[in-house]
Amino acid sequence: MDIDLTTLSTLSSEGMLTDMFGDIEEKTPLKEAQDIIYDAWEVSDPKRRVALARKAVEISPDCADAYVLLAEETASSLTEALNL
Repeated sequence: MDIDLTTLSTLSSEGMLTDMFGDIEEKTPLKEAQDIIYDAWEVSDPKRRVALARKAVEISPDCADAYVLLAEETASSLTEALNL
């Protein structure tokens, strides 16, 4: 299959490359943790959101969004949030 750069760019921006060839990104711990946080943002139960955020931190301590969610859901002060 011959694909020029313009077509490749269009396919990539429309998510069609993933549809055609599968997910070509390496599944890193950070990406896995971030995917869990995306799920947590969809959950309305605060306890479940916190559990998912903690799971994300266990998988990758570099997942900044997990700490943000934990701070929003559990911290009662700025100091407490900074200590997460």
